[in-house]
Amino acid sequence: MKKDKIFDAFIIEIIILCAIIKKVNGELTDMIRKLQKTDINQVSHIWLNTNLKAHFFIPEQYWISNYEFVKKMLPQSEVYVYENNNKIQGFIGLKDDYIEGIFVADEMQSHGIGKKLLDYIKNKKAKLQLNVYQKMSGQYCFTKEKDSLFKVSSWMN
Repeated sequence: MKKDKIFDAFIIEIIILCAIIKKVNGELTDMIRKLQKTDINQVSHIWLNTNLKAHFFIPEQYWISNYEFVKKMLPQSEVYVYENNNKIQGFIGLKDDYIEGIFVADEMQSHGIGKKLLDYIKNKKAKLQLNVYQKMSGQYCFTKEKDSLFKVSSWMN
């Protein structure tokens, strides 16, 4: 019985240290973890679809023409994915303390995934910076309402 308690405490400690994880019926259902090579297709698909929808003021061809380049760059970047039931539903990319982007699959937006990704990163970084397009006021409000850990700049009309 004592071994079981030690093992349970060890498992709980691992869960807390490694990622945001919920444990339901002994199975991991959602977590935030570092990008793996096997994630590239799912992540790049989310990147493309999110950019096409969110940046309606930028020609579609810009995003499509950068798709393959982004796929090549993802493994070289600091990227964390939000996964639920073995499906990636969002991710955040960083370069030092600068947030390159937060992307959540269209059907999963407004479910708190972006907030979970930001909270996870806030625990890893002393400060964070983010630039947003002025035309993306909804996203600006999303980041503006966070605490003083963020420096948000809006740029480019």
